[in-house]
Amino acid sequence: DALPIWPFPDVFAVVFLASVIGAALALIMSAISSTPQQAFVIGPAVMLTAAMLGGCMWPLVFVSAPLRIIGRLFPLSWALDALLRLGAAGSGTQAISIDLLVLLGFALAATLIAVPAYRRRIALP
Repeated sequence: DALPIWPFPDVFAVVFLASVIGAALALIMSAISSTPQQAFVIGPAVMLTAAMLGGCMWPLVFVSAPLRIIGRLFPLSWALDALLRLGAAGSGTQAISIDLLVLLGFALAATLIAVPAYRRRIALP
């Protein structure tokens, strides 16, 4: 019997894209916060809400259809689904290709918003 090969490149791709999204969202939060204290209050509230709605605190299969639709608006749900699919036997890049494309879209959109917003923030006197 051959040992199953851990899908390291696929897991890396999901985690990398989720990290890029997280970094871009942190830049956005930094750009819109007036003080560090404001960022410390807003940041955890936003992340906990995103985690709850994205299915990280409980599976989205246990919530109503409208909440499932709302949950798909958060990148956490796509990353979590991809990682869960990779845990299934015989799955690979093809099984998570849609998830990776959606995460890439989130990463690009968040970065395209974050970089100019943060540049404006640091350019202010």
